[in-house]
Amino acid sequence: MTAGPYVCPAVGAAVVRVGRPEINPLILAALSLIAQFLFLPYAPLWSVIVMALDVFVIWALASRQEAAAA
Repeated sequence: MTAGPYVCPAVGAAVVRVGRPEINPLILAALSLIAQFLFLPYAPLWSVIVMALDVFVIWALASRQEAAAA
């Protein structure tokens, strides 16, 4: 049995409850991006696809916040 099914929801709940709501999705997407680097040797195609989606989500959230601040 691995710790993944227990660690991921715990980290997600901790990030959602603590911090600013504007930053939380960026933190979760960044953690997902880092996790995909660990899976790169085992599932390269899927890891690259998810990494591209994570980068797109980070870009979209970051540019949305800049537009809202201006």
